[in-house]
Amino acid sequence: MLSLEKEVEMLRDFGLTTNQAKVYLALVRLGYASVGRIAKESMVRREDVYRILPKLEKMGLVEKLLGKPVKIRAAPVDEALSVLIKHEEETVQKRLEEFRTKKEVFLKRFEKNKIKPELKGELGDFVYLSERHGIMGRTLTIIKTVEREIDLVCSRSKLMQFLYEFAEPLKKAIKRKVRVRVVSEIPEYAHTVPRILEEYLSPKNFIDLKYTSLSSSHYIITDSKQALIATTTEGNFRKSLSLDKQQGPCGGCCKEILKISGIILSAGKVSKSIKYLKR
Repeated sequence: MLSLEKEVEMLRDFGLTTNQAKVYLALVRLGYASVGRIAKESMVRREDVYRILPKLEKMGLVEKLLGKPVKIRAAPVDEALSVLIKHEEETVQKRLEEFRTKKEVFLKRFEKNKIKPELKGELGDFVYLSERHGIMGRTLTIIKTVEREIDLVCSRSKLMQFLYEFAEPLKKAIKRKVRVRVVSEIPEYAHTVPRILEEYLSPKNFIDLKYTSLSSSHYIITDSKQALIATTTEGNFRKSLSLDKQQGPCGGCCKEILKISGIILSAGKVSKSIKYLKR
C-alpha cells in the first residue's frame, strides 16, 4: 500500500490541496465518520476540516449522512478521480475558449493599428527551428495555407506520427482539393501505407503514393514555396523538423532538396493514386 505522503502527493496532481487530500483519504480509510474523527485520523485541525468539507462536497468527493451527529462519507476513489478529471477538463476547456475569444479581440485591434516593420538588409534563406512548439506551429501554418500541393518524404513510422499530429488540417487541405504526394520506404506488406492513409485521411483521389528503397531525411514541401527539412532522422517527427525554407519563389530549391535524396516528385514519376492501391 502506498504511504500517506505519496497518496497525498498524487492527489495534489489532481488539483486538491494537501489538507483536502488528507481529509479525503482519511474518510476513504474510515468509510464514514464525524468531523472530530476525521480531524484525528487526518491530523488536520478540526476547524480546518469544517472549512474543507463543504469544498470537497461541492467537488463531489464527499457526502453528508443525516443523523445525530452528522456523518460524512467519501465517494469511491475511482468515482472521485473521474470527477476531478472531469473538472480539470471543464476548466481547461473554459480557459481555451477564453484564449480563443481574446485572440479574436487582439487580432482585430492589431489589424486596426497595424504597423509595418522596417526591414533592413537581407534575410537568410533558412530559419532554424529547434523547439517543439515552433516546429509544430510552423508545420500547422504551412498546411493551413497550402493552395495546390503538399509533398511529404519520410519513413513509415514518421508518416504515422505526422498523420497523428496533423490529420485534421490535412483533411481540410484535401477538401480544398490540395494534392498530397507521399514518398515513403517500401513496407513489408504492400497495403500497409495505403491503409494508414485511408484510416487517417479517407483521401479518395487526392493522395499519390510512391515507395523508395533509398534512405532519406524527412521533408514537407508546400506549393514549391516552403520546405521544412529534418536535420536528423532520430527522435519524434515533431522534434526532427528543424530547418524552414522561408516563403518565396524557391521551386528550384525544393526540387534540389528532393534530388539530394534521389527522389524526384513529378507527375510522371509518382506511383499510382491511393484509389488504385486499395485491395
